[in-house]
Amino acid sequence: MDKVCGKCNTKLIKAHIKGLHGEFGVSKKSSGIFVGFSYSKASPYVCPNCGYVEFYLEEKELEKFNNEQ
Repeated sequence: MDKVCGKCNTKLIKAHIKGLHGEFGVSKKSSGIFVGFSYSKASPYVCPNCGYVEFYLEEKELEKFNNEQ
């Protein structure tokens, strides 16, 4: 299913984050910097028309997030 920009209704393009580890994740639990925890990887999508960026959990990551205790 194509993802569409919430600002201008243009088809979004999947992108990648460049950084220390190249990933961005979400979790239902907060965690200290030195405490390990499970997270679901969020994928960035960019609108080529207006530049708006949205993050989505792909299907398996969404399932992982929903099953998190």
